[in-house]
Amino acid sequence: AAPALTDVLAEIGPLPAEALFLGVATDGLPVLLNLYDSHPGPILISGDAGSGKTAFLQTIAQSLAGTHTSNDIQFGVITNYPDEWESIESTSHHVGVFPVGHGSTREFVGSLVAWAHSNKNTHQCILLLVDDLESVASLDLETVQNFRWLLLRGPARRVWPIVTLNAPRYGQIIAWLQNFRTRIFGRVANARVAEALG
Repeated sequence: AAPALTDVLAEIGPLPAEALFLGVATDGLPVLLNLYDSHPGPILISGDAGSGKTAFLQTIAQSLAGTHTSNDIQFGVITNYPDEWESIESTSHHVGVFPVGHGSTREFVGSLVAWAHSNKNTHQCILLLVDDLESVASLDLETVQNFRWLLLRGPARRVWPIVTLNAPRYGQIIAWLQNFRTRIFGRVANARVAEALG
């Protein structure tokens, strides 16, 4: 059985303010993202249905309470299935869970763009956890334009999009793939799909 997240974080010990915990490598060392270095850009998590993409996003969200204060990092979630996020403990890190297509989602994405334009003197970061790129890519024009801006400029302004993609459906949003320099893969059974995404 996999160890409990709290046990893993306790064993690792305190993390630097700029480090986001993503997991543990096979050598036992933590896999970290430097939130103050925008070079990796937004992160795309690809895999087949049921490969653990949502669980991975939830683990990132859950780790924040044990590694950072809400003055360091906060997160918001955009998803088709808000019920899947009810088990995530509500903390001061938790900005909200926004259903795809709801007016609050448009407002949330717009507010992130506004915050990104005005946060020049802060080290606080916001994680934009998007569970299903295809759904967000089909929203209204203003939201899509704001989301695209966050993909292009967000990490440099401390807004980090971490986005899932159902791998076999990559053809529906193929034009978006160029926005993701960093990609994490879950199980992709079809070798042709894996190659196209890689």
